[in-house]
Amino acid sequence: MHSRRRDYDADFEAALRSRNRATTEAAEAIFRPKDRPDRPTIEARVKVRFYDQDRRYGFCTNLAGGPDVFLHARVLGDLEITRGMVLTVLIADEPGKSPVVEQILTVDRTQP
Repeated sequence: MHSRRRDYDADFEAALRSRNRATTEAAEAIFRPKDRPDRPTIEARVKVRFYDQDRRYGFCTNLAGGPDVFLHARVLGDLEITRGMVLTVLIADEPGKSPVVEQILTVDRTQP
């Protein structure tokens, strides 16, 4: 009887580990950035024009000119964004969409 219980526990734990691994892999697939082979980026200075904390996105004005740049919370990390902040960022162009901030390189804290 004791060995049956031990086998059951081992099978249960193996199934649980397998399920957790599958769940983790599925979550990583959903939240992993889409594969963007050789997507060119440019470095630019932008000024935060609008950022909605609840919706977790906003737009920045490219200080060199051009269209507004989309800013999503996924690139912020622990950084808190406020209107008027000047950032140095990497911008990627997506055909048919607004340019997108791919990475924040520096934050200019001397600006009002």
